[in-house]
Amino acid sequence: MLSTVIALQEFLGVMKYYHWFLAAIAATLGSLYASLTGKPKDPKGCLLPGDAFCDTKIALPTAGAPTFLAPHVPLLLSTDDSTIAIGTILDQGINGLATSLAFFN
Repeated sequence: MLSTVIALQEFLGVMKYYHWFLAAIAATLGSLYASLTGKPKDPKGCLLPGDAFCDTKIALPTAGAPTFLAPHVPLLLSTDDSTIAIGTILDQGINGLATSLAFFN
């Protein structure tokens, strides 16, 4: 549970790594980053589903396993946007299936 501003900053630091494996996570993390602007107050932690921290904790176990680039296999680039963020998915077409390499938010 996040109980201090420092804990929130540390959590967001870890999420900078995991954002590669979570689609559309920027939209979820937007309110957590916004809570650090100005003079931040200590967060209240995960109170209810729908809370940004709680939603992020739920998304972490569903993160895709890292897949590594296979040379000489076509790459596929998909984009999507929302009012908060722009997202891109880098896939690789292997055996007719799109295998996600990374998500960019």
